[in-house]
Amino acid sequence: SSSTKSPLLPFSKVTADTWRWKDAVLGDGRDFFVPRPKTLEKLAKYLQEDFPEIQECIILSNCARFEILFAVDVDEGGIDVSALSLAISRKII
Repeated sequence: SSSTKSPLLPFSKVTADTWRWKDAVLGDGRDFFVPRPKTLEKLAKYLQEDFPEIQECIILSNCARFEILFAVDVDEGGIDVSALSLAISRKII
């Protein structure tokens, strides 16, 4: 039935696995969690376009948390991950 359809189908295996981990560790939010996968995907793509040093970006959200996880290659040009994280926070707030 459509009520049991997984909201993870349009995502990559890495994203789906990360989402399952989030549900297992942080909880699924039950009635308070309204996933917006298209919005989260658009925000991730926006951040990757604005910050080219981000190789992969996943955004996890539930009723209590909003987390942006990103991967960078630290061997390329000595990326300051703390500064990048702060810049991303300032961009979306």
